[in-house]
Amino acid sequence: MYICICKGLTENHIAKSIQELERSYGYVNISLIQNYTGAATKCGCCKDQIQQFIKDSQKMVVKK
Repeated sequence: MYICICKGLTENHIAKSIQELERSYGYVNISLIQNYTGAATKCGCCKDQIQQFIKDSQKMVVKK
């Protein structure tokens, strides 16, 4: 499913980007995702959904 229509980014692309940024920087936030993928930089409609993805990924890391 597409998350960012403006940039043509899917859930899978965002999830992989979150993982890559987490490995590289040790953390992820919306600004890093915006700079890395371009998501949420045009209309911004996907910003809340991406922030939820980030929260969900952080919960998964804590559970491991």
